[in-house]
Amino acid sequence: MKLRTFLLAVVSLALFPLLGVAGIAIWWAHHDASRNVEQALLLLSGGAVGVFALSLGLAHLGGRRLSGRLRQLTGALSAFARGETVPELPEFTLAELSGVSEALGEAMALLRRRTAELQESEQRYRTMFERNPAGMCLTLADGRIVDCNEAFARILGFERRADVLAANVGELYAQPKERGQLLERVTAEGTAVNADLQLRRRDGQLIWVLASVIRGSGPPRADFETTLIDITEHKAADELRSIARLANAAAHEINNPLTLVVGRLAMLLDDPTLGPAARERLAQAHAAAERIREIIVDMNHLTRVQLFEHTGRGLPEMLDIRKSAGGGGGSAPPAPSAG
Repeated sequence: MKLRTFLLAVVSLALFPLLGVAGIAIWWAHHDASRNVEQALLLLSGGAVGVFALSLGLAHLGGRRLSGRLRQLTGALSAFARGETVPELPEFTLAELSGVSEALGEAMALLRRRTAELQESEQRYRTMFERNPAGMCLTLADGRIVDCNEAFARILGFERRADVLAANVGELYAQPKERGQLLERVTAEGTAVNADLQLRRRDGQLIWVLASVIRGSGPPRADFETTLIDITEHKAADELRSIARLANAAAHEINNPLTLVVGRLAMLLDDPTLGPAARERLAQAHAAAERIREIIVDMNHLTRVQLFEHTGRGLPEMLDIRKSAGGGGGSAPPAPSAG
């Protein structure tokens, strides 16, 4: 009975470590019934820890041996592919190959799952890239354009994306040195956000863009990722607003002395001793001064500016002070009295 229990413990230890510990505990109890329960439990606990540690050590040792033979097999296959003679191949047991097969199956399942997630992420990025209303492009450090969206091609005056890919981004800068300065900033800080740049369209027209550049993942994909927003009209509107402010300031400075001139001319025209020739000349001067004052009044109300396309047929409305100051047809306030 005791021998059979001992053999059972040994077999259990070889197959299942924890079951082996239980077998040892049973054999110990049969071998010496005078041992109390507490000692049996202590033995069981100690044996479990020891067998668990032994199992980990054997698994680690077996894993190292298996990985070494796998490396040897990989090297042999590489040598065979090069046409070299392979003197010896490693041997594997059926259990080892079964374990490798299971591990490869798990690895392949994980790889398929990660690949699907990556493809989904790339699809989301591609959709955002292509549908973005802002111009986006991927470039290498030497200026070659790897990819761009339709908005980028449209902003730069290209009909097709393929035409953009045949160009070098350095050719699109109105001031080529600005690209080097921008890339230095990206290299130092990792990004350059909202940089005002002047670019040259394919037809030679200069435009203003608001550019943001970040580092890319590097070749073969891209070194830099750039986003462009066309702000040409905003720039022109800002310049026109500056002109309007300047016109208002000039009108204010001119209006005070002009009022005095108009008043003095009116007083001279009322002089009864004035001869006909002198009166006519004063009347012409007074009329011209009144015309200037009307223009100054309109300049004071120049608050609305708009872009236009000059067709060459007459004066553009933007340059007509009366129309610009009238607010869409409204009448200007009356001029102040000269008296």
